[in-house]
Amino acid sequence: MAIDHGRKTDRITDEQLQAIEETMRIIIEEDEARGVDPAAAFDCARCRRARPLVGSVDYAGVRMCNACATRFELARLDGRVKTGAQYAGRAPH
Repeated sequence: MAIDHGRKTDRITDEQLQAIEETMRIIIEEDEARGVDPAAAFDCARCRRARPLVGSVDYAGVRMCNACATRFELARLDGRVKTGAQYAGRAPH
């Protein structure tokens, strides 16, 4: 999966990046295996677009598409944000 990771800093190693990408791929595979409807969509809390439900991640009631969730995990690892709500712009920074 080619995801634009936005700003990658020296604090995130290539191994960490690969681990996050692999985890996000596994989430997609698990959703598909569980029979999540591939046509089901939702509005992503971060990018605010209709996105596939397959591979999305719910962070305490803040659902993000797989791409946004990947970027959130990188931002969290980098220390730029702490919560999904903060990343989605729904909580104080």
